[in-house]
Amino acid sequence: MQANNKFILAQTRLFMGLDEEILEKIAVHTEIKNFKRGEHLFYQDDTAHSFYTVIDGWVSVYRGSLDGDQIILNVFKNGESFAEPAALSLQFYPANALAESNCTVLEVNMDSFKSVLLNNPDMVLNIINRLSQRLFGMVNEMEKLRTQSAPFRLAEFILELCPDNIEETVLTLPFSKHCLAARLKLKPETLSRAFISLKQCDVATDRGTKITIGNIDKLQEFVGS
Repeated sequence: MQANNKFILAQTRLFMGLDEEILEKIAVHTEIKNFKRGEHLFYQDDTAHSFYTVIDGWVSVYRGSLDGDQIILNVFKNGESFAEPAALSLQFYPANALAESNCTVLEVNMDSFKSVLLNNPDMVLNIINRLSQRLFGMVNEMEKLRTQSAPFRLAEFILELCPDNIEETVLTLPFSKHCLAARLKLKPETLSRAFISLKQCDVATDRGTKITIGNIDKLQEFVGS
């Protein structure tokens, strides 16, 4: 089990580049957990005892608004980690984490992780560098999104979900369209208009989570253009 956890850590962006000895020390204090769709990993203001890496599935981080709505801050997929700043410095979670689909995560215990950091100062620099790269990457991603139209972002996401070597397919989104809008950094009404625009590429959707792609070549040509 520990070897498997070490492999998962090695595939996580935050820990890429660490040597195997360090990964083994971290893996000792990790646990694989499964959550069903709709289950919370943690709630806002809970004590931040751990951070997480998504192994499979999707997890959203959200906050509640004064009028009772959910404001989704981010949506994470396999290989992405979250809640590190909360666990490292805040000591409480400033938002909620929800399983948007059935998912599997790797939980890293923060107290044990800190002890590994204290005994391996070179690792501290590596983690700081990774967190800085993530922040820089987020800035670049926001700049990139500013230049991409809503239909383009949606088309790229749909193609990521499509199986290889097929001409047409029917997909079921792994989460709600509200969550999809948050993942693509779009307003829900903008996402709806993006779906309408993609009808020219033989893409159709229902009121739920099904997407029908009648001609994948058209969708690929749209993204390629």
